[in-house]
Amino acid sequence: MDFKIAKVLDSYKVVMNAGSNQKISKGQKYLIYKVSNEEIIDPDTNKSLGFLEIVKGTGVVTHVQDNMATLESCERENSSKIIRRSGIWGGTAEEVEASTKPFDDPRVGDLLKRVN
Repeated sequence: MDFKIAKVLDSYKVVMNAGSNQKISKGQKYLIYKVSNEEIIDPDTNKSLGFLEIVKGTGVVTHVQDNMATLESCERENSSKIIRRSGIWGGTAEEVEASTKPFDDPRVGDLLKRVN
């Protein structure tokens, strides 16, 4: 079942219009998306392929109430930095840090569907 964003708290956190009464539970993952306005047509058959889902991010349920739940971004982006090692051997090592990516312009009414 598809749900919707009821409130945008910030670019990392939204409220969905479903909660424990709709079997939403902490830890579930949801894709945030909107449907394009333009129908996609197959160039070979000239038949409709439907409308494109424009993905805005993936989030995980972090708090659940009866009829709403909080969803926080769970996608990571990597950034790297070089750290100098001191000691006899010297040299350098690369350390990779992961930081949370914000949702891509989340809006009230955007659609949500559960993903694994």
